[in-house]
Amino acid sequence: MSNERRMVLVAAGLALLMGLEVYASAADRGPTPAPWEPFIERMNLALATGKVSEAERALHDANAAALGSGTWEGMVTVAEAYRRVADATGFAGPARGKAREAYLTSFFRARTQNSIEGVLRATEGFVALGDRQVAAQCLKTAEQLAARADQRSRDRVTALTEVISGRVAGVESSASN
Repeated sequence: MSNERRMVLVAAGLALLMGLEVYASAADRGPTPAPWEPFIERMNLALATGKVSEAERALHDANAAALGSGTWEGMVTVAEAYRRVADATGFAGPARGKAREAYLTSFFRARTQNSIEGVLRATEGFVALGDRQVAAQCLKTAEQLAARADQRSRDRVTALTEVISGRVAGVESSASN
């Protein structure tokens, strides 16, 4: 065997070992958190300590990270965080408006990605915000997606439809009393 061929084999062996080391070291660290998660954690800590402006800055950063991710999951997480800020501060109107925007983005992304789970999570968010009309529209999309999916997905859409209908009926009957 020539020296040149030996050098190539040694180099290939070293490259393989280095690749295995990188792989093993990444596996030891575990899964990397979603890009918005550190900001949500910072927001939660700031809210817990009463630092509202710090919480809002962290949430702004989480929103930017979730928007950049292209996922519906990030936008649902951010929307839920905006709702927590609305509940914990005196700025419910603006925070709920931001939550609504994030749920809309989540819904559109989930629909594009054919994610029944994402559409339903956005729907639940609109229900929590009290936006029955948008929730009903989201449910129509969920029903369309579920028609092409498994029975479990169809059952979940049916269950959420019944829950929303029950809430609407409960709100209307208590308003008439």
